[in-house]
Amino acid sequence: MTRFRHGHATHPDWRMASELALAQIEGRRETPGWSSGGNLGLVYLTAALAPHATEIVELLVQRTGVEHWAGTCGHTVVATGVEYDDEPAIALMLCDLPDDGFQVFSGATPPPPAGAHTSAGAVAAQSALVHADPSTPDLAELVEDMAVKVSSGLLFGGISSGRVAPLPQVADRVLSGGLSGVVFSSEVDLRMRVTQGCSPLAGEHVISACSSNLIRTLDGRPALDVLLADLGVDEAVRATRDGPASSPSMSSSSQKSGEASTAPAKPASPATGAMLAEENSQRHSAAVSSTHAFMASTFARSCPGGASLFMPAPTTRTEGYARTSKRWHRPGHLW
Repeated sequence: MTRFRHGHATHPDWRMASELALAQIEGRRETPGWSSGGNLGLVYLTAALAPHATEIVELLVQRTGVEHWAGTCGHTVVATGVEYDDEPAIALMLCDLPDDGFQVFSGATPPPPAGAHTSAGAVAAQSALVHADPSTPDLAELVEDMAVKVSSGLLFGGISSGRVAPLPQVADRVLSGGLSGVVFSSEVDLRMRVTQGCSPLAGEHVISACSSNLIRTLDGRPALDVLLADLGVDEAVRATRDGPASSPSMSSSSQKSGEASTAPAKPASPATGAMLAEENSQRHSAAVSSTHAFMASTFARSCPGGASLFMPAPTTRTEGYARTSKRWHRPGHLW
């Protein structure tokens, strides 16, 4: 079983990080079980390296000889046994595919038209790896349109995320905005896995207070209270930290004897209640900070053991979804 060569590394200097990852790829060239070639490269960067995307892609092309590259940036990169979170990091993979088994696309280079075939007779657009810019106004419509352009309707990939716009996407060159990625023909046998997902709970809410990507209040109320209300949790349970308000307490004497006391708990003083409310508000707010896993894994028929790359990214707003990028979490935005 042949695997695609891949590498990953972290380093404050973009060139050093790239060289360390490339060294791993080069070191596997003659290793049994690994593909020695490659004609499509996938590259994912954390936000710290995103400003150097152009220099990185130029270096990758020069060092590998591979002209076709696709990828994007995100807050976190997960590679084989490693998670790079909030640090400068890069993950690479060289895919060895049939020459007409894929086509890199972007707004400047459209994918093959529907119904097109390769020289080998395969369906030219069977499925697609798609990267998207979260600031694109008509993103949902673009994704739907892209799904129509591939015969299986199957799209996988994720949304770019980072600290500073524009968020770079890689499609043979560095660009931003809209969709980009790779279209695969039916000659390439893909295996895709979904690691995380989310679904809307209720209607829209307004983010009324936040700290960076942490939502503190929705519609002027503690965020967790709103979430629990949307989930239908009983008010009496939501008003306490440890269960229903009518739960009996255990006196010191009954704890010694093993008997439960039927006396109700003594109400907290206003000062104690205020401190608990503040503590709960902070704890509740932290509980609703959400992340969306970004997966881009490619397994070719000739390379079924290829590596997987994962990267958290913000979600788009669909009904009750929450945006998790720092630049999207601002008071007044819809959740």
